[in-house]
Amino acid sequence: MEIDYLKLIATVLIPFALLFLGTLIAAIKYFLKKFAEDIKTQFTKLEENIEALEEKIHENDEKVTRVERDFMDFKADLPRSFVLRDDYIRFGGILEKRIDTVVRSVDSINTHVNELSAEIQIQGKDIKTLLNQLGDPNADRANQD
Repeated sequence: MEIDYLKLIATVLIPFALLFLGTLIAAIKYFLKKFAEDIKTQFTKLEENIEALEEKIHENDEKVTRVERDFMDFKADLPRSFVLRDDYIRFGGILEKRIDTVVRSVDSINTHVNELSAEIQIQGKDIKTLLNQLGDPNADRANQD
């Protein structure tokens, strides 16, 4: 019995090889289709995420615009609400000069009043009687005291 190897290959091995290749092609096709579906699903999810991010970016842009507007309003109101340190120091210096001037004036008036009072007392006249002679309406109160 002589085995014809060509017949054996043609009748057994070729169909098994074709079956194996067909199965391999079907498996590759199945996995490629599954891979394509997975990629499509992931792209859909990515698109949804991108849309959500775009909405958040738009909301953040609105918030940034609102903050910028509020900051500009704050900057506009700042000079009305606050005084610069240099301006405050300058204003304090001006007030001190004015107060010193008033104090000097009051001191000068007091000095003149004291001099006049001493001069009147030297002449022997009382201030109350002098005021009465001048017709001061407050002199009656001074006499009552």
